[in-house]
Amino acid sequence: IGVGYSVQVANAIGAGDPEQARRVIRQAVLATAAAGLAVLAVFQLLASYIPVWLGAKPEVLPYAVEYLRFYSLGLPFAAAVSVFSSILRCMGDTKRPLLFNTAANLLNIVFNFFLIYETRPVSLLGRTVTIPGAGLGVAGAAIASAMALAAAGVLTFRAAFDRRREIHIEWGEDFHPDRAIIRQAAHLGVPYIAERATINLGQVAMTFVVAKLGGIKVNEFAIGMGPTLLKKQKGDTTYALRLVPIGGFVSMEGEDEDSPDP
Repeated sequence: IGVGYSVQVANAIGAGDPEQARRVIRQAVLATAAAGLAVLAVFQLLASYIPVWLGAKPEVLPYAVEYLRFYSLGLPFAAAVSVFSSILRCMGDTKRPLLFNTAANLLNIVFNFFLIYETRPVSLLGRTVTIPGAGLGVAGAAIASAMALAAAGVLTFRAAFDRRREIHIEWGEDFHPDRAIIRQAAHLGVPYIAERATINLGQVAMTFVVAKLGGIKVNEFAIGMGPTLLKKQKGDTTYALRLVPIGGFVSMEGEDEDSPDP
């Protein structure tokens, strides 16, 4: 989405058409909201399944589900950070994305410090100081990340409405979907998705090749995640195609502490 709309903004600015750039930014707002809420819904619905698909052990599963449910609340804001950071860079503003993302990382550290741990005494410069804490553990880590993403998302999103810039948008303007802009965004964005998917699968394949060359037993080489659609056993390795077309993995002997050959 970031590529699909930011490239159009850059083209409009280069063509000396600020009004077209504003139209594209308004469409980016719609796309970001739709994509962010859709991803949030998917993660909330699948939070109980994703850790299982990734091989989480029963004792870890409740914490993994809890983490996903809280962390995914920040995904709409993460979408705003990604899309509007790209748009700002294409408008020639590379500083604010840097500042906003740096601030998010620093906030994440601070929120983790106070949300994960319980209230505790800490020795500081020879003095004992009581540090307040929520003691939320894994949930605290997820909430901290979601809050940091929310802060960065709001800041990055607001930059599109900054009246100090020549190219900005207003809430009272026309936000109806523009099919031509949406089609062009898909035309630009889909090849980028394919490129990233190819790179990710290449990394998975390289891991498999290196493991084999190193004499490591590979239990499974899978493309995708989730339930298995197709599989074929060849030697010690199961080659599988899984339901969810996202990434893949290489399962090597010894990764599991219960492995007979750790």
